[in-house]
Amino acid sequence: AGVAKLNEANELVKKLKQEAVEQQVKLEEKQSKANAALDMISNTMKNANTHKEEMEVLKNKTEQENQKLMRRKKEIEIELSEVEPLIQQARSAVGNIKSEALSEIRSLRAPPEIIRDILEGVLRLMGIQDTSWNSMKTFLAKRGVKEEIRSFDATRISTENRLAVEKLIANKSDSFDEKAAKRASVAAAPLASWVTANVKYSYVLDKIRPLEREQHKLKQNLSEAEAHLGELSAGLLDVDATVAKLKHQLSDYTKEAAEIEIGLKKAQATLASAEGLVSKLSDEFQRWQDQLQELSGQMHDLPNDCLIAASFLVYLSSSSEDKRTELLNVWRKELGTKEINIESYFSTERERAVWQSEGLSSDHLSLQNAIMILKASVVPLLIDPTSVAVNWIKKYFEKRNIEVTTQNSPKFNNMLELAIRFGKVFIVEEIDDVSPILLQVLNKELLHQGERRLIKLNGKFMDYHPDFKLILCTRNERMSLPSYIAPLVNMMNFTVTRVGLTEQLLSAAVLQENPDLENRKKQLLREKEELQEKQYHLQNQLLENLAGCKGDILEDKTLLDSLNETKSSSEAIVVALKESSEIQDKLKLEYDIYKDICDFGSSLYFACNDYARTNILYLLSVPTFTKLFLKALQTFQDLHKTTALQEKHLLSTVYSYISRGIFKYDRLKMLLYIAHKLYPKEIPLSEWNLFLGNVNTTKNDNLPTWLPKQSEIAVANLQVALPDLYKKLNLEESNTWNNFMYENELEFPKHCSLSEFQKVLVVQALRSDALYSTLTKCALNISGLKSLDPAVLDLHTIFKESTCNEPILLLAMSGTNPTSDITELARKLQNGNFAQVLSMRAFTKNDMMLVDKI
Repeated sequence: AGVAKLNEANELVKKLKQEAVEQQVKLEEKQSKANAALDMISNTMKNANTHKEEMEVLKNKTEQENQKLMRRKKEIEIELSEVEPLIQQARSAVGNIKSEALSEIRSLRAPPEIIRDILEGVLRLMGIQDTSWNSMKTFLAKRGVKEEIRSFDATRISTENRLAVEKLIANKSDSFDEKAAKRASVAAAPLASWVTANVKYSYVLDKIRPLEREQHKLKQNLSEAEAHLGELSAGLLDVDATVAKLKHQLSDYTKEAAEIEIGLKKAQATLASAEGLVSKLSDEFQRWQDQLQELSGQMHDLPNDCLIAASFLVYLSSSSEDKRTELLNVWRKELGTKEINIESYFSTERERAVWQSEGLSSDHLSLQNAIMILKASVVPLLIDPTSVAVNWIKKYFEKRNIEVTTQNSPKFNNMLELAIRFGKVFIVEEIDDVSPILLQVLNKELLHQGERRLIKLNGKFMDYHPDFKLILCTRNERMSLPSYIAPLVNMMNFTVTRVGLTEQLLSAAVLQENPDLENRKKQLLREKEELQEKQYHLQNQLLENLAGCKGDILEDKTLLDSLNETKSSSEAIVVALKESSEIQDKLKLEYDIYKDICDFGSSLYFACNDYARTNILYLLSVPTFTKLFLKALQTFQDLHKTTALQEKHLLSTVYSYISRGIFKYDRLKMLLYIAHKLYPKEIPLSEWNLFLGNVNTTKNDNLPTWLPKQSEIAVANLQVALPDLYKKLNLEESNTWNNFMYENELEFPKHCSLSEFQKVLVVQALRSDALYSTLTKCALNISGLKSLDPAVLDLHTIFKESTCNEPILLLAMSGTNPTSDITELARKLQNGNFAQVLSMRAFTKNDMMLVDKI
């Protein structure tokens, strides 16, 4: 409706412009005719100048008569000075009033203020003009009203009711006194001496009316002059007739021109108002049209969007982020709809920012999982190895009544019953399988009795509170459910992804290095949403005002003022939103400073944990890696230098931590694997596959004859897998390879320009005896480390790095026993406040009880 009204205004503007042009043409035409008539009058009058001179003499004579009249006027003023003894003593005190003092001034019920200032100058000396108290009780209920106030007349007063009863007798002057109008009534001191003798006999009848008699005499004198003027005018009759005709034409033309001009000015004012309105609301008009088009598209897509969104909640909870994206695209293409952003569809940007501030990871997978937890009706089962999601849920629901337990708890059944009865959020951690008692809850086997909903647990019925929410959690990444349970839960995996970890590291880095930046981002987001909400309400107000307007909106001044005011507020919000967006862009640039190192950190984490498949003890947790990452950022002072330096420093920090917990024979393998994953340009996949022996060839008879027999297959593999590298080696020139083949110190021929890993491949093929040292050198050069070996083990340093949530595991090899070192450290740190040193090899039940007490 609002857009329709603006369309009407646009059409009206076009119509008014056309009408204004037409009226302007008519106005110019009438003004032209009027000017022509005026010119003709001027020319005609010039010809009559001679006769007019004589007439001027007569005019002077008339003036003399007027002077006589003025002298007479003074004489008359003297004669009337007493003003007919105050109009016969105010018409004998207005017929001695009574009639029960005009029915006690019509039974009052409001005045006096000296009977409303003597009935407002007796209704403004009978000209009335309302002045209310129900027009002074309908002029004291008429029927004679004391002979219409003693036959009034005073030549019907006026001169704006004797200047509003001489400004109500000089602003009330104690309401015309006479002992305050006989203390306000007995007909108000005969109507305040008939309003002070008809305001002094209408100020001596305006000092003019007594001149009527003298006026008659003047007319006689003037008639003589006019008779003479008639003789003079005889010759001017034709001139007068012509002038009269021209004046009549001039009058008509002028009147028509004035009418057209008035109409034109009104049309121009309306046009200016319309153009101003249309111009001011042009942005809104365009935005509303765009929104109408967008809403029309959304309405068209709504069934399909709802179908996709519902399918997402129901079917994709257990899918990976990539699988979700793939299936969403497939569904979208099948349904022929535009791309749908699941996060934006189910939540606002501000809601997601609040979730992140409560501890939820900022990656898309975590946000989508959070949406499923909050929006889906099916019980969620969270696979959460890091407990990040569980901690967020506890924070999110902290204002509600939360119960956290495990299925192994002896109080589990009782806690479940209370949670169901009182509508608590019931979080079950460390799920490995689903307890049979939970099946009834998952199936929602409810019995309805009127408005009550009941569920049967442990052989008894209990109320099922509508606010009850069950959340299942596990840290087991490989958990699988039986087929009869899987459909009853929404299994969602919070295992960290590469992209997800990058975003987590980015948030952590910004929070540590520049906490004000993160706070400013949240503040801007909050301000932006508040401004957008305010803009939304203002826009709705504009639309409601426009839609509610009846008739021509350009004639409704109140509406126009309201629209202008709303538009001004809206413009201020648009400016503020633009500034907010600009600041957000600047903040994004600040965030991007940390983007590359966070990408590298994520790749490093997954490279380390990929290798940890060989030994589970090498596995790194996300919190531990994040702590190492932040430590590296904190200790690396030249953060804004090159990304390469940041990467080397981070790799060094992480390797120093890992290397002290891995076996010596695994250090080189692990570092080489990490280097391969992190620096694919240094170790291309084709070269890596050759190194691992993933190339098989038959013996090649075209190989150089000087090659040792044991090297022939390796060189043949090199020739097939990396022909360019083989050609570069130029193995046919045996004399260039003599030093390399037979000296203890490896010296590559000068014609070979090889990368570090290509040197490894050449050594692997020709000098396998030197492979370990070459691999070590290669791994150290690529990674930037100085040694494969960790720093000397220092228990005190390890203790300082650890937290109360991280037990320290020491693997004692044969022939070593760190017990004494641990005991000594405990004595230094706790002053003897420790229980005992436990040996995992002989871990008794008493030992376990002791651990439980810690």
